[in-house]
Amino acid sequence: MWPIAREASLYYFDPMPTITCLICPNGCGLSVKKEESIFLVKGNRCPRGVDYAKNHLKKAGLEGAFQSSVPLLHYPPSKLAGILENWDLSLTSVDGGSFIQGSPERSLFRTGIFCGKRRLILEQIESNRTIRREKTAERLKRMARNGLPVSPFLPGNDGKAIQNVDGNFWMLTPFIEGRPLNRLTYWQDTWRGKAVGEFLNMLYSQESPDPDEPAFDLPSFICDLVIKIQRSQPELYESLKPILARLQERFFPVYDQIPLVFSHGDAHPLNIIWGEFEIKAVIDWEFSGSKSLLYDSALIMGCVGSEDPEAFSGPFNTAFYKTVAPLLYEPWGSLLPDFILALRFAWLNEWLRHEDGEMLAQETQYMEMLL
Repeated sequence: MWPIAREASLYYFDPMPTITCLICPNGCGLSVKKEESIFLVKGNRCPRGVDYAKNHLKKAGLEGAFQSSVPLLHYPPSKLAGILENWDLSLTSVDGGSFIQGSPERSLFRTGIFCGKRRLILEQIESNRTIRREKTAERLKRMARNGLPVSPFLPGNDGKAIQNVDGNFWMLTPFIEGRPLNRLTYWQDTWRGKAVGEFLNMLYSQESPDPDEPAFDLPSFICDLVIKIQRSQPELYESLKPILARLQERFFPVYDQIPLVFSHGDAHPLNIIWGEFEIKAVIDWEFSGSKSLLYDSALIMGCVGSEDPEAFSGPFNTAFYKTVAPLLYEPWGSLLPDFILALRFAWLNEWLRHEDGEMLAQETQYMEMLL
């Protein structure tokens, strides 16, 4: 959101506030609690978050031993080498220092590796996600053949994307070098908005929703979330009442009539590997599936708009909307502003899940602006 995108400023007191890690674009919300002589860091999705918290608190004169409150998985090179045999590859070295784009929450463990001159990403996934991941792998393979900018998973020796090694499940993808996305200025780039719009045009023209997969029900998600908020945070519930009234009147009654497409589900600019003036790959397909025609557009415009007070109507969003407008045919296109507002409840849920009071307040403010 706006203040964090510009600058992370910290004020130290007890209890300590949430620290937004800026080492990578994931922006993990870190909380620190001191137990005896150890500072426990919570909210980090990789070891670098612990170092970030340590360096920031050191500036305030708080020093000591820092560690993650939740143990992070670690595998020695010998173990990784054995896993790679399932792809008939030999490990040359572990590339632990490079930034891997995309959310680390999508996997239990991931690391960059070199196999000869090939640079790859090896990740361990949860066992309950294997069926869905296998379907996603087949989709990505087909998309790549059809010219869409995606990074398909590499098949193992048995032709399958997921390899079971001693009861753990592994996947392998090529590492794609991209250009860093400047969170302060990218919303001013017309070419990026046009490129994302063109990607959605290609995606919707080539891929169809799975008829056997239930579509995401956004109104039900919002209603369930609001019930929880009403019980646990009555003040927040009161501030959301005008937003709910608008959605119940204008959006919920017609939601089921909006056509379905195969949606990326999380296609904001941080899930894109950017080249100099092009998209090199769209990544993180974990939330892909059957969703409303407006879903991706609403998510993209809402996320870009949250970066800066002027970003919502800035060059990126303007070019993006102009490019996708033919897709959002009437009467559905007129529902886009309400869809953007409704989809922010997903982000509200994220901040509640992470107990991030600062981001929760900013999200509420943003939703009121959208209203």
